[in-house]
Amino acid sequence: MPTVIFDMDGVLLDTERLMKTFWQQEADALSFGDITPVYMQCVGITDGLCKELFERSYPELCPFEAFQARATAKLQAHMQEHGVPVKPGAATLLKALKDAGWTVGLASSTYIATVRKELDQTGLLPYFDVVVGGDNVPRSKPAPDIYLQACAEAGADPLETFAVEDSHNGIRSAHAAGMKALMVPDLLPATDDIRPLCTAVLPDLLAVKDYLLS
Repeated sequence: MPTVIFDMDGVLLDTERLMKTFWQQEADALSFGDITPVYMQCVGITDGLCKELFERSYPELCPFEAFQARATAKLQAHMQEHGVPVKPGAATLLKALKDAGWTVGLASSTYIATVRKELDQTGLLPYFDVVVGGDNVPRSKPAPDIYLQACAEAGADPLETFAVEDSHNGIRSAHAAGMKALMVPDLLPATDDIRPLCTAVLPDLLAVKDYLLS
């Protein structure tokens, strides 16, 4: 049975762009300046690795836990009022894959409780046969652990399985797992060092549908 494993934030949910806004608001309040370079390094990895990057960049400033808690609270308040933003074509793609008999999984660096909550809120959770969160594996992306775990739970051979990612860390993770990585760029472009790791770079989720089901 054909199998595809999706990342969540930045691929199915348009949450990374929102979180960047709230990180910058907190950075402005603390006179950090432009936090984009640090934030971009954090895309696709767990809070534990983000903490290490953040504290190396701002060693004498606000503790990461407090900074992240305030930004996350703003994100949650925004989504409570406006709903969890879903990427265009996400439901159409997932429904088409299930109708075609694909096994569909998810491998997100976000903690599993948040992953399940947000997928449930958007109505996307029933499309997934396997859901793995960042706290379910010992090492974060770009290590291959989370994709290998998702493939194992799906009963799929990584070499025959597609991964759909938006981040450089995610592409590195899927490639290290031996998977066929499809990049749908969000905040980060497909750079010269990332393109060789991709089976294809596609503009949006409807293009992923055409690629997988044509």
